[in-house]
Amino acid sequence: ALCSASEDALSKHYKLGANIDLQGEDFPGIGSNSQPFTGIFDGNEYVISNLRMEAKEASIGTGFFNYIKGATIKNVTLENVNVTGGNPVGALVGYAMVEVNNTSMDGSIGNLIGNCYVSGEVKSLFSENTAGAYAGGLIGFNDGDIDPKTGISIYSSIDNCISDVDVVAITAYAGGLAGGNFGYITNSSASGSVEGGNGIGGFIGGNNGGIYDCHASGSVAGNNVIGGFAGASTESIERCYSIGDVKANSDTSTEVGGFLGSGSGIVKDSMSAGTVHGGFSYIGGFAGEYTGTLSGLEKDIQLSGCYGNCLDGAGKTLPAIGNKTSSTVEAEKEVLKKMSLTEREDVADKLFELFHVTLDGFTEQQLQSILKAIYETLSKEAVNNDQGSWVTADMTAFEDAYNTERSLTDEEIQNYINYVAENAYSTDSAGDISKYIISLKALGY
Repeated sequence: ALCSASEDALSKHYKLGANIDLQGEDFPGIGSNSQPFTGIFDGNEYVISNLRMEAKEASIGTGFFNYIKGATIKNVTLENVNVTGGNPVGALVGYAMVEVNNTSMDGSIGNLIGNCYVSGEVKSLFSENTAGAYAGGLIGFNDGDIDPKTGISIYSSIDNCISDVDVVAITAYAGGLAGGNFGYITNSSASGSVEGGNGIGGFIGGNNGGIYDCHASGSVAGNNVIGGFAGASTESIERCYSIGDVKANSDTSTEVGGFLGSGSGIVKDSMSAGTVHGGFSYIGGFAGEYTGTLSGLEKDIQLSGCYGNCLDGAGKTLPAIGNKTSSTVEAEKEVLKKMSLTEREDVADKLFELFHVTLDGFTEQQLQSILKAIYETLSKEAVNNDQGSWVTADMTAFEDAYNTERSLTDEEIQNYINYVAENAYSTDSAGDISKYIISLKALGY
């Protein structure tokens, strides 16, 4: 009903009360450029599955919501989507529009998108090189605007959203979460692969807004201006990371970076851990090209606290930033040197230090859950037998790492020490002696 609803109906509040399966349905999407969705849509943690949309190349704004303006979209889950359109195109939202009132902030119109999850495939058929496809896993284009005379601004904001969507675009600007961003995106992630022409990123295709505390883990492939996190960025990216590999589709590709293809804005406390493959010029472990400030007065520095995996797919060492290989500024050279990580172990250590994430994408909390599950399978009854040394060491290591109360009583520990004492003198095996030493050290002896 919403797909063909009146302007009044598109401004109402809606809350799902059950799962919806759209298998076999020809879904045209909600809202249009002239009549966008302006209400509140609460998915209420229910699942909308098997969304299929087949719009033409000339279509403008394709997604479950084609257009929104002044809307709140929350708690929506879209599973197994297959959305094809022109530009912009996204699984949840095609175009999130805003409107600035140049006389009053209260009269400006933005959007809020929060706590949403999407999975499946998104494809843009848009083929004109004069404009962008703006294809994104979650959203095609997330807008924002500022009145140059009054300084009044309004943004579309995205928070706590997850996109597990493979994105394909023929031309420019495709990202795992968003094709283009002029608004704000926080605490969100993208894990699908992204492939396209120019301006291709694992998280964002083109950024002219603010992105904070986000990450991308999918692989990226494109022609020019491609990065593991962002294709191009002229504004702010802070506390973000990417772990997917980046591949240049051509031996003439330029501006290829592990994190950022090309940028000039603020980039702080961010990192790329994926591997860069191929390219011709301006290739960097962190950024292909960056024209912002790296050194000088603290208030003027735009890039800081960033690191990149600078060992490419062929085993060659890359510069941290592709266009900075001939820098003559000593302070800048020192920054570039610090940014460069050329050992896999160093990349893993830095990623975990900054974000508590492994190269496989496991968070520290997930690791703890895995280790706890293993820990709970360990039996105290195995302590006084041939496997006892390893069981004791494993149990103690977990308890020490996560400040867990000792599961072995003083009496059980003493019984194990007695067991070791009896057997240590009767074995000629260096392996047995080693494991006795390791387990006793784990217990603090």
